[in-house]
Amino acid sequence: MLFRSDRKKSEKKYRDIFEGALEGIYRTSWDGKSQAANPAFAKMLGYDSEQDLVSIMTDTAQQLWLNPNERLHFLHVLDKDGVVRGMECQFKRKNGSPIWVSLNCRKVCGEDGQVLYTDGFIEDIAERKQMEDALRKSEEKFAKAFLSSPAITMLSDL
Repeated sequence: MLFRSDRKKSEKKYRDIFEGALEGIYRTSWDGKSQAANPAFAKMLGYDSEQDLVSIMTDTAQQLWLNPNERLHFLHVLDKDGVVRGMECQFKRKNGSPIWVSLNCRKVCGEDGQVLYTDGFIEDIAERKQMEDALRKSEEKFAKAFLSSPAITMLSDL
């Protein structure tokens, strides 16, 4: 009886971590069917619940990846290295709008070496990408003004 109680406490602890995580957590079959998702992942992609996302997401290449060919690259790296770290790409929200994300993922194999599924973490990096774009545009504007100025201009650093 004590064992059952300890197991339930352990399951609750890990369920609380999964459901309370700020990053998206998911499990997907190798062929692209969503098997599990936490609330943060569902919310990030505009789904009403994680159950909604899992039931609808049957082909991640077409339904999730903005560019399905990027998924092929992702799978190639994952197959070769067993993990993908910090891969930046664009996903599609439920309404079709793009979202920049950073992926960390690992493939999980059975005893026979066959891939069972992939487990991953997703971080929304849209705000960072917007700031990077704004900085790039500002630098281009400054460079254009600097290079096209008829005045002699010098920059120095102490």
